[in-house]
Amino acid sequence: MKQIDIIKTWSKQRCLVIDDIADVRASIKRWLVDFGCRDVDTAGNAEEAIDLCQHHRYDVILADYNLGAGKNGQQFLEEVRFHKLVSNTALFIMITAEADTHYVLHAIEYQPDDYLSKPLNRNSLRKRLDSALLKNEALRPIKKALDENNIPHAIDAADKTIERIDARYHNEIRRAQADLYCQNGDWDKALAIYNSGSSDNLPLWKQIGSARAKIGKKDFKDAEKILNQIIQQTPLCVEARDLQAELFNLRNDQLRRQEVLSQAVKISPRSSQRQRALGDASRATGDHGQAIQAWRSALRHSRNTCQEQADDYLHLANSLNELANESRGSKVAELTKEAMETLNKVEKKYPRNKVVQLRSKQLRAEVFDVQGNPEEYSRELQEAIDVHHALDYDALRTTSVQLCIDSARSFMNHGFYEEGEKLLEELAELTSDHELSVQIDKLRREPQTREGISYAAKLNKVGIEFYEMREMYQAQEAFEKVLNELPNHTGLNLNLIQVLVARQVKEQLDEKEKHLLVQCVRRVKHITPRSPHYKRFEYLREKCADLIEDESTTENSLTGAAG
Repeated sequence: MKQIDIIKTWSKQRCLVIDDIADVRASIKRWLVDFGCRDVDTAGNAEEAIDLCQHHRYDVILADYNLGAGKNGQQFLEEVRFHKLVSNTALFIMITAEADTHYVLHAIEYQPDDYLSKPLNRNSLRKRLDSALLKNEALRPIKKALDENNIPHAIDAADKTIERIDARYHNEIRRAQADLYCQNGDWDKALAIYNSGSSDNLPLWKQIGSARAKIGKKDFKDAEKILNQIIQQTPLCVEARDLQAELFNLRNDQLRRQEVLSQAVKISPRSSQRQRALGDASRATGDHGQAIQAWRSALRHSRNTCQEQADDYLHLANSLNELANESRGSKVAELTKEAMETLNKVEKKYPRNKVVQLRSKQLRAEVFDVQGNPEEYSRELQEAIDVHHALDYDALRTTSVQLCIDSARSFMNHGFYEEGEKLLEELAELTSDHELSVQIDKLRREPQTREGISYAAKLNKVGIEFYEMREMYQAQEAFEKVLNELPNHTGLNLNLIQVLVARQVKEQLDEKEKHLLVQCVRRVKHITPRSPHYKRFEYLREKCADLIEDESTTENSLTGAAG
């Protein structure tokens, strides 16, 4: 494109400059006018810039990363993209000082089109902006389709664009194409692009893309090999570590996932998504201290932004209470106090979200349980039940699936299986995500998905084999392990009850095993005469009555009294 054409292009752009220093804003505005821009607005902070974006459509935005108090440049970008105040076709340039490099790495979903490093000068800015603008124009048909949320149209636009544009932009188009194929689940087409060219000198984006596509194809071995090579060659590549964590999560290797994410947040600590992932992995490994630090960080970096989530408050309160349950003395009071303060904040911040209010009451009950306050425990739990009974299930549509699953699990842990099962049934109907459906299925008494049924049968088989060989300790251990993943499965609970009954013939069960027995019977108390499990349940329940010394405790426990 000739220089006169570039000037004409600039004349059509409406620009926004965001910097907290007035002299810098004025200088950049003056330069943009010199380049040919006719409309240039300026803002001194993110809030002012958001207000401008609500009233005007901008084609080019230059934002300093460090905007003083309030949101930084990255948080501003996330906000305007999330609320669709700025289109995909707009060019977003982030300006950073050398000291900001450690922080700008955190972007995952919302990334700028380019970064410029301070100090700026007119000539270097002109050169970089001209190049970025021309590249953006080449990608415009694809970005326009993305604004319309039409992935197939965007893929088609990429195919047509690459045939007619300057060859120097072919790599950018190919990269966009491959990303679109990944979004569409066309992993083989994406891999064809990522693996094109010399295998000895693939650019970083192709290596990362190849690993992502192989994870999509569940080719975990090759994906891990690629990611290990990337990290060895480029230790600061946080995206590779994020993909590693995703891979380990799919393998259900939470310990390695936690290790990888711990390294990732040291490199780039300001991503609330990454901190959440670390909190989730730490919770899964039982590292409540690490989980607490991660949830605190997620809240700190997302507070008053579009990334803030009610789940972060609730997960933090849960982890605080879990650690309090393992602590002694003044530490218990300190942790439970922070848990209650956290729940006060989430209830105040999300007063209309009934699922949040429900989950908060469940957690309050659990805090009172740790504090040894049975009256308040029962009261809060009953209030949670009341909220559940009055719940409009349309509320589930606007609440995270994980939060709903946590609520269902909590009800079941406290013995309220009907309420938990009802929540799970509603969730299963609402979600179209197959992976989530399987996750939900694992908590149900009778799995509904093919994968859930197959998974339960596979894990059940190990315990049955030990039982048939009369290896009761191994059978008990196998069933307990399975019930950690499928805690409410009717057949598995009956199998564990049967093993404990058989063991009692030779030796007395200890208190922990008696408590486990009571829990198993509670989980299957729903069995009716119409159930194929009924005769077996009645037989085992009769046998169980002789295993617990306190007749009244036995009767209350085995007839399903809860609370």
